[in-house]
Amino acid sequence: MASHLKSRFIWNRIQGMEPADHWMFYTYVIESLSHPGERYIGHTTDLKQRLVDHNAGKCPYTSKFKPWKIKFYAAFETIEQAQQFEKYLKSGSGHAFAKRHLWKQEINPGS
Repeated sequence: MASHLKSRFIWNRIQGMEPADHWMFYTYVIESLSHPGERYIGHTTDLKQRLVDHNAGKCPYTSKFKPWKIKFYAAFETIEQAQQFEKYLKSGSGHAFAKRHLWKQEINPGS
């Protein structure tokens, strides 16, 4: 067990809580730095490590567009919520939401 997880586990046991009581589940969007506009949507419990994995080429789809940066993430209390939001972002209405709220809109100075 990693030291930070072991410390969290010990602290939670002292507090009378199971380890999962304070873990968060993340839905994230990453964007390729080498291919701007190429994005990937996923979910994880360890956002920093997941970005490291994407940039190390451990995910077949994202390996061809590395390096990546985190464009957006949301934290949820349950994995089901994170999975539902990921599914939504991958849907037609989720794409429209992301286009309106998450992606930087190019401003045309001539208009």
